Amino acid sequence: MSFCAFGLQFSISCEVFVIHLRRRLLMRTLLVGILLSLVAINISAQTTPNEPPQDTPFAIVQRNANANVWQRTTYEQMPSGEWIPHIETYQEIATGLNFKNPETGEWEASNEEIEIVQGGRPQNTGSIR
Repeated sequence: MSFCAFGLQFSISCEVFVIHLRRRLLMRTLLVGILLSLVAINISAQTTPNEPPQDTPFAIVQRNANANVWQRTTYEQMPSGEWIPHIETYQEIATGLNFKNPETGEWEASNEEIEIVQGGRPQNTGSIR
């Protein structure tokens, strides 16, 4: 009768147990290696200095009766490789540019078309009502 380090009395059982432990250790080692590889790939993809962030298109960020404020973000690369955002803004001014929607209370773009509604009053989305 032989004994192993884990207190098992049969040498065959001890060998099977050791093989099982080796397989589990190998699987854990492979799993950790794969995870570390994926993390390294992700980090290198995030720090690639050649790909600039996408500039945003101009969009209206504020409205009132006679003005729209347009804004966009552009990016400039510094010598260190860091991308710096720049916010570009301009103001569009015109009389009656927007009207306040009575249903939502929000400013919306004016439209000088009059919609004829059968049996009802005409709808006007212009600045003059």
